[in-house]
Amino acid sequence: MSQFSGNGRLKRPDFIPNFGGYDVFLIVTQSNAIGRYGPIDAGLDALNDRIKQLGRQAPNNNLVIDAEDPLEHIDPTANTVGFGLSFAKAYLPSISSNRQVLLVPCAEGGTGFSTNDWNVGDANYEDAIARANTAMAAGAGVNQFKGILVSGGESDAGVYGESGYAQRQDLMIADMRTRITGAAHAPVIWCDLVAGWNTPTSNDVRAAIADIGNRLPYTAFVDTSDLAHGGDGLHYSAASQRIIGERMNTALATALANTAVAAEAGVTGHWLFGADNTPLLDLTSTKLLTPVGTDPVHSAGYLTTVSSNRHGLLSDVDDSDTQTVCAVVNLAAADQAIIAGSLNANIGEGGSAILVQSTNDANVNSRGIANDVIVNPYPTGWVFIAYSISPTQHIGFIGGGTPDTVTQAGTKTEASPMRQIGVGNCHYANGAWYNGIDCAEFMIFDGVAKSIAELSDIYDRSVTRLAARGITVV
Repeated sequence: MSQFSGNGRLKRPDFIPNFGGYDVFLIVTQSNAIGRYGPIDAGLDALNDRIKQLGRQAPNNNLVIDAEDPLEHIDPTANTVGFGLSFAKAYLPSISSNRQVLLVPCAEGGTGFSTNDWNVGDANYEDAIARANTAMAAGAGVNQFKGILVSGGESDAGVYGESGYAQRQDLMIADMRTRITGAAHAPVIWCDLVAGWNTPTSNDVRAAIADIGNRLPYTAFVDTSDLAHGGDGLHYSAASQRIIGERMNTALATALANTAVAAEAGVTGHWLFGADNTPLLDLTSTKLLTPVGTDPVHSAGYLTTVSSNRHGLLSDVDDSDTQTVCAVVNLAAADQAIIAGSLNANIGEGGSAILVQSTNDANVNSRGIANDVIVNPYPTGWVFIAYSISPTQHIGFIGGGTPDTVTQAGTKTEASPMRQIGVGNCHYANGAWYNGIDCAEFMIFDGVAKSIAELSDIYDRSVTRLAARGITVV
């Protein structure tokens, strides 16, 4: 039954018999998310009474109206077809007959990250967040945020390399999942660029888009290498857009099943902690941590080591003079605590650690080099902290928009007798280092000394990984 009366005015959804609510989908970013080719076909592109959109163009701004091509994006082109309507038609059979689809069109041609349109805080980005939340509050039923549909990247081709574009994708997704009501585990479907367009310049952006399902949970890539453009080499034809909509619907199931998180490249061991990982198995499925002392307490997205001497989690990775160790910890829960490493109470027996001192310092301590302050006062909340050791120096690192770092030249003394890397206090038998820590993530790169730039990239990816698990890293 339509939400519209005969004169075209909106009926309140609570007047619709047994109205269950909207399944809400956000559509972003640039012109291929809108559609630039037609014509509209009266049969193929016909309206469906159960498919709505959040209007934008006057007089429909922020009103729930019928979805028809072209959808009310920022700059639609008359008599053109996008993927939104065909997606919704393919999706409808999967939901209850008393529910409807509500599309939220927010794309604009020629926009991207490099044009300052789709980064957090940019006007188009914030508009999309606000409209998605408006849609979630629309009507009188129980609305559910069901996904984000993306076709874009052309404006950023040649501006960013693969890792730079992937970083911006990942941060966008993490923030949207945090700020849109009900979107914590929302699927994100990202469509490829038109085959052959602007190659090889576009290859890095294409690679980042194609890899999204390997980097982030609940994401999927839509391959369009067999689909045609409409004549300009850049924009999909109307027929291709209809197929893309159907493929996006198919990709929803792929995204929902994509719960795995990829380990950092080249990592020796990479752990995400919480009630879903009580066996303490790492993401490579090759490394286990062994509790030292009392078992930790597992919570949603993190664990807590017990406050006592030598209570932590021990790996099988030996201490080394070339090594990087990273952790995400809640320092607000720590006061004079060992965070990670191999340090013990005997100065002459070598080792390294990142730690918090009672003087409000966060330090990197490598025997044979120094006990250096990374920052004072140490930040509160969930913090990414790391040390990197090479034969000639150590680096201490705390992530952020502008990371806190310290670098000190010297030669580290390896642990002797040999000890293994752990998280928490695995080795330090001294009452001063009694406190447990909250830890969400732990990584060891054996035989690799990461640079500050590389640690910054790991920090960015950690922010994204943990946002999907309900942990906000500062």
